[in-house]
Amino acid sequence: MAVRILLLAAIAAFTSINSALTAQEHQSMNPLAKNAISEGSESRRRLGDEPMKPTHEEIVKWMIAYFAEYNASAQNAKTVHRMDTYFAPDFTFIPYMYIFGGPQNAIAGREAFYTMLTNHPADYEKFIVHDVFVDETRLVAVAFLEATIFETGTNRVKVKKNYLPLYELKLDAKGALKIATIRFFWEALPPEVDGAAYTVDKSKWGNRR
Repeated sequence: MAVRILLLAAIAAFTSINSALTAQEHQSMNPLAKNAISEGSESRRRLGDEPMKPTHEEIVKWMIAYFAEYNASAQNAKTVHRMDTYFAPDFTFIPYMYIFGGPQNAIAGREAFYTMLTNHPADYEKFIVHDVFVDETRLVAVAFLEATIFETGTNRVKVKKNYLPLYELKLDAKGALKIATIRFFWEALPPEVDGAAYTVDKSKWGNRR
């Protein structure tokens, strides 16, 4: 009987530890992101039941925190759900690039986008944010980014190029800022160069015109 009680206690302790680790994987460890989330929530509480649109400065700060969290968490299957803070569940990614098939091959849904982000273990990308342009009235932001693609394991630089994504934002039911759509543009390179630098199935490449 005593052995059974000890076994049940051990199982309960293991379950508790496992739940805590899973929660930690989904919680941002990025100080910029944590501060942006905390301050945004407090601001919305002060506004009452009818959330107001965030200011220009608030959106810029939120976007900077988003990019920091992306660099830290978005390309690891264990931590990618930390990005739930930023992406709406019905998020849409629209690529305006040849090797991703063009805008007719949009990715619909946050989970499908996460699959794309975490489905290229051979390489990973890091962003440097040069500037963020915001229209707070329309809830739209454009970022000028420098992206570097590294080979996993060796950290060899595969390619470095500029991105110019457009972010369509919205407020969810709780008044939290979310990314609804990304219209993604990048510096044009020959498709063979991009194909060698990014782990993308050639079947997804667009058609030549």
